[in-house]
Amino acid sequence: MIRNPLLITLLLLSAFAYTQPPQSLKLDSLDAARIKYIGQFQALAVAEMYKSGIPASITLAQGILETSAGSSYLANHINNHFGLKCGTSWEGNSHLQFDDDHNAEGVLIPSCFRAYPTAEQGFADRSLFLSDPRKYNRYGQLFYLHPLDYFSWAQGLQAAGYSSNNRYANRLIDYIERYRLYELDQKAWQNRTNIPISKRSTLNNGTKMVLVMEGETIEELARKAGLSTAQLIQFNDGYWKPDSRPPHGTRIYLEEKPTEWTLSEWSYFYADNSQPIFELAQLLGIKTSSLRSMNGNGSNQEPLFPAKIRIKGGNMAGESIPVSSKKIHPISRATKTSRVPAPQPPMSWRNAQVLAQLLQSNDNKHPSLSPPNRIHQVKTGDTLQAISRKYGIAVQEIKKLNNLTEDHIQIGQLLRI
Repeated sequence: MIRNPLLITLLLLSAFAYTQPPQSLKLDSLDAARIKYIGQFQALAVAEMYKSGIPASITLAQGILETSAGSSYLANHINNHFGLKCGTSWEGNSHLQFDDDHNAEGVLIPSCFRAYPTAEQGFADRSLFLSDPRKYNRYGQLFYLHPLDYFSWAQGLQAAGYSSNNRYANRLIDYIERYRLYELDQKAWQNRTNIPISKRSTLNNGTKMVLVMEGETIEELARKAGLSTAQLIQFNDGYWKPDSRPPHGTRIYLEEKPTEWTLSEWSYFYADNSQPIFELAQLLGIKTSSLRSMNGNGSNQEPLFPAKIRIKGGNMAGESIPVSSKKIHPISRATKTSRVPAPQPPMSWRNAQVLAQLLQSNDNKHPSLSPPNRIHQVKTGDTLQAISRKYGIAVQEIKKLNNLTEDHIQIGQLLRI
């Protein structure tokens, strides 16, 4: 008779491993890889949720799916966790790899993928990609969903064509519910009032902005941002009152907005959805008065949608857009919806324990996406505006860090970021 308890335990574990079906072993291995990925990147996903409003659960589920839990070449070598291609507006580093692009003759050609120095910058750029006003007609409706509604977010990404896989939404939802990623969203939501402005702010059209948290007044937000209430109201075109409580996710600017679009040669914005011109000004990061002036609209006139709206270059002689005879109401934001997670296949005891510890230990602390003492060497074609977009830091902050008095920079110059 075997009397050694340790030996008995080892024999039982060996017997269990031997008798466990190969399919279960494979599932255990996949669970372990995905849980490891969650542990590595949950802090970045939560950080981006505070900045962009994209649920952390959606970010992690997409990362798991797009990178095969961090094992892809794009994730490991160029920190691209979301399969983002260069497109026409990308000004950063790139990597060529065969994927699904074909030339006019139908021949497979290399695809251009965005490359990032760090995972932090890759995660931040994916948030900017989805929230970019230039993609508003495609992804904009997602940002009117409640941050805890991962189900609608997953369906919305698929409907917007983020992936050609007709099971894309279902796979995201499966990952979120199997690994309880919705718990990260819930914790972030509960902790939202404790997050400093510095961890919530981002840039749009080169201007610092934040998303309002549910229940937050303009006066409270001004105090957190170190501004007077009058300043904050002025930066946002005088639209709000001190005791106003804008809907959750509303864009509020912490600096004066420019008078036109500055991020590209884009001169017009094609608006499909009916919304007040003030909302369009907030979306684009442009002064409402300037937007009206460029389009020949009076102070009480609203566009007739769909509309082609000038956003750069000033009003041309006689140019004006049709106006609506009806009052245009703000787009309503979706309320929180409840969902009972679907039953999932059993998980090994070890993987279940590791996942539980990860979720329990998550305290929503996260790294800064603008680490100090970062250095950028100016290359051909670089501008302060392009560097600002690349690193997510305002032009004025770059100039202040480097004691610059004008916007001119030289090739080879080293800039602190």
